[in-house]
Amino acid sequence: MTSGENGQPEGSGRPEEGAQPGYGQQPPPPAYGQPAYGQQPPSAYGQQPPPAYGQPPAGGYGQQQPPAGGYGQYQYGQPMHGGDAPPPAPYTQPRARMGVGVAGLALAIAGGVLGVIAFTAVDWFKGDRPSHFHDVHNVLKALHAQHLDTAISKLYFDWLGWAVLAAAVIIAILANLPSPASAGLRVLGALIGLAGIGLTFWAIEFAHGVAYSEFLKHARLGFYLTLGAFLLTTIASLLGPRKTS
Repeated sequence: MTSGENGQPEGSGRPEEGAQPGYGQQPPPPAYGQPAYGQQPPSAYGQQPPPAYGQPPAGGYGQQQPPAGGYGQYQYGQPMHGGDAPPPAPYTQPRARMGVGVAGLALAIAGGVLGVIAFTAVDWFKGDRPSHFHDVHNVLKALHAQHLDTAISKLYFDWLGWAVLAAAVIIAILANLPSPASAGLRVLGALIGLAGIGLTFWAIEFAHGVAYSEFLKHARLGFYLTLGAFLLTTIASLLGPRKTS
């Protein structure tokens, strides 16, 4: 017998290393750990094996394969936003709550008490006889018959003074209660209080033919308490409700 190349005898059934098996012959058994002839190597656990040679990938050419678990699915241990952390929630300041303005309520009530005392219990002018609020009203009635009174004084010592005082106290109280209208009531209460101060200064001159300085010179406690009452309601309105966290 003659020997072939590499010292192999002719007619031996073992093909050369790297050579393709002949027609009708079985391929040699693969080495340990190597894939068999014509088979794809096993893919890693959980991964898609690569396509065979000449075969299109799954889904066709030019198409992107969906990620494992599908689009928009929350994978274990991974966020939904493409591997990035989700955007932080916008920071919001805690809304301040409104409470009852205790200081404003106290000032409003004190102003109302001073006004009632000024309109009922003390004198308004220095003289030999009483000059309470009602006494001045009676004097103005006599002057009105002679057309010597001032129009604003007659109204003030008749009903206007009481009406403005009541409005100033009520609005100041409401302005210190927590409500959506508290901002507008604060402005309105302050305006009414300032108007009461102005009307009191105006109405003190209750007769024509006398200098205004003479009325101020003879003014007594009733006049000053009324000014203090309207000043307190003005401050009370401006304070308004207190803010709590």
